[in-house]
Amino acid sequence: MSQASLPETDSPSLAWAAILRFWPLHLLATCALYVLGGPAWNIVRMSFAGGAPGGVQVDTAGASGRMTGGGYLLDLPVDIINRSPGMVMGVSLWVETFACADEETPTSACRRLTSFEQYVPVRLQPGSAQSHSSEMAGVAPRPGEVLRIERRLQSIDDGEPIPEL
Repeated sequence: MSQASLPETDSPSLAWAAILRFWPLHLLATCALYVLGGPAWNIVRMSFAGGAPGGVQVDTAGASGRMTGGGYLLDLPVDIINRSPGMVMGVSLWVETFACADEETPTSACRRLTSFEQYVPVRLQPGSAQSHSSEMAGVAPRPGEVLRIERRLQSIDDGEPIPEL
């Protein structure tokens, strides 16, 4: 029998058969990546995050808002990296939303929609990091206005009692 007379094989179906034959290994590899990937990502993120050595870094980048019906929904992510020698028990942020004529308008010329505290309870050991996200709903700005979000760090709770004055 010559090579020209051999029946042609469907190579994509053979490839799928080979992949499906080893699906338990793929499942195990996916679980291992999930379990080991989180701590590895935190280590990499901490090494490249910069910030003051021996301090706590709080990153509030990525806040966004989207219109839903007659209101808006704020997405408020927070990344906390603890490089201090003690525990971090919580982070308090002050959040303000404004309705502005455009992106360049100073907030002093905008209409304030909401002001509230965003408290993020965490339990961070020294040398660890955690991400947290929360949502908040509110009344939408008027048509033609732009939603602006400002957040400021108020305090970092280390679990120590505040001394009386």
